[in-house]
Amino acid sequence: MRETGLKTFMLALILGVVAAGGRAAAAAKPALPASVVQTVDGVPVALNDGVVDGQWLVLYVVPDSPPSVRLLDALRTWQVPALDRVLVVVGGPAAPAATFARAQQQRGLDTVRWRLDGDRAAWTDLAASGVPTLFGVRAGVLEWRLAGVLNDPSALQSVVASWLSTTAP
Repeated sequence: MRETGLKTFMLALILGVVAAGGRAAAAAKPALPASVVQTVDGVPVALNDGVVDGQWLVLYVVPDSPPSVRLLDALRTWQVPALDRVLVVVGGPAAPAATFARAQQQRGLDTVRWRLDGDRAAWTDLAASGVPTLFGVRAGVLEWRLAGVLNDPSALQSVVASWLSTTAP
């Protein structure tokens, strides 16, 4: 009987540790940082400003990155719902980044929100590891990220379309 009690206690302890660890892991998901970035017009704004409700796609790109340009070209051609829930952060010096963002707006990505990260604070705060980097944000929380070079961004089309078409719980 004493062995049964000890086994029950150990099982309860293990389950408690696992459950607590699961809650801690869920709570550990970082929020989209409030890094100060700029609008294309040079107005300072928090990166997370307005990105609180629903599901968002945040892209970190740089103008001189062919994979970044390919991803934006692909995004333009995909039949993706809710491009108004896409936030593109352009890293690098403000003037070239603004020129790049304006050119992308004129080429059909005008409903996308654009931010400039001249001092790379958002890059650091997002812990981005390559360009382009895609972040899935739900209710202001970073849920997932994909980083690196894809020769064919069409592999991401279903992921992006699915994420943006899903209504957050």
